[in-house]
Amino acid sequence: MEDSQKTLHLNLDVKGFIGAAHEAQEALEKVGDVESFSALAGAIRTMLPELALVAAAVYAVKKAIDFTMEGEQIRQIEAQFDALAESSGLAANKLKEQIMRATGGLIDETEALKVASEGIVSLGANASRLPEIFTLARNAVKIFGGDVGERVGEISNALASGNTRALRHIGIIIDTDSALKKYAASLGITKD
Repeated sequence: MEDSQKTLHLNLDVKGFIGAAHEAQEALEKVGDVESFSALAGAIRTMLPELALVAAAVYAVKKAIDFTMEGEQIRQIEAQFDALAESSGLAANKLKEQIMRATGGLIDETEALKVASEGIVSLGANASRLPEIFTLARNAVKIFGGDVGERVGEISNALASGNTRALRHIGIIIDTDSALKKYAASLGITKD
């Protein structure tokens, strides 16, 4: 498993910011000294550039925090997928590549790994078939519409529980009689 570190550098011109803050403070002090509405309006007009600068700085800091949080969530989803795949005896990187190829670009990697992690849990020993399930889901979405991630979840749950009705609901028809006959033949017995 490859460890990677992503760093976000936020460089603020502190001298400019402090100067603008002092100007804003002076403007606020003027607002406190006014005695008429027109004087108050004039004082507020002089503060607009400083307030815009403060608002922009606050917005930039908020966005930096948002990006950091989003990056951490992505890292956690990837780590969870890797751990589940490895614990199931699957090569995480190989499985990830196969899944992303199977999605055909209809779902982003983070969402695909999140759905695949749930699939690993529900499918157990059959989790190695996830790329096929993603392909099946992608094809169902192309024909019947919907979301690839939701379809993968529905297919995985239906396969894990043997619920062919749920598969029919999304346009996948299973001929269980034919499947049972083929399975019986592979065991050297006949299906009655």
